[in-house]
Amino acid sequence: MDFSEKVEFDDLQNRLMHTEVLQSPAELHGLVSGMLCCRPELETERLLADLWIQLDLDPVELHEIDGILRLLFDSVRHALNDSDFIFYPLLPSDEEDLSWRTECLGGWCQGFLSGYGLGTDPDRGPLDDETGEILKNFYEFTKISSVYDDEDIEELEADYFELVEFLKVTVIHLFLDETE
Repeated sequence: MDFSEKVEFDDLQNRLMHTEVLQSPAELHGLVSGMLCCRPELETERLLADLWIQLDLDPVELHEIDGILRLLFDSVRHALNDSDFIFYPLLPSDEEDLSWRTECLGGWCQGFLSGYGLGTDPDRGPLDDETGEILKNFYEFTKISSVYDDEDIEELEADYFELVEFLKVTVIHLFLDETE
C-alpha cells in the first residue's frame, strides 16, 4: 500500500454521494478512527467486517466503496502509527465555510464515539478516568453549534482550530495508550 495516497475529504464525499452511506466523510473517518483507537491490533479485514455491519449496506454498495474504505482504514492506521504524529481528523478544508466545518467536526466526534463503541472488546473492563473524560468531551463536541455571529468570526476560527488540535492530540493519546 502506498501510504502517500491520502484520503481527501472531497474525494470521499464524491465517492459516497452515489451510495446509500448516510455518514458524512468526517463521520466515517471518525468511525474508523474510533475503531482503530480501541482495537489497533485488529486486521483491516476484521474492522471492515464490523464497519459493513454498522453501515448496513447491500453487497453491491459494499463492493462499490470497498476500495476507499480499505484505503481509509490503512491511511488512518498509518497516520496513528506515524512517529511524526501526522494524524488529523478528516474535515473540510479551511477555505470552506466555518459553519460547514463546525458541523463536520461534530459529525466526526459522533463517528468517533460510534466507532469506539463498536470496536470496544466486550471483555474489556471499565474505562479509566482519563479515557472516560476524553470521550465525554467528544460527546459534548457532537452538540457544537454551527450558528454563529459574523462579528466573532476570527475568534470562532481560532476556537475551531483549537478543537481540531485537541481532537488530534487526544486521539493519538488514546491510540498510543491502547498500543502500549
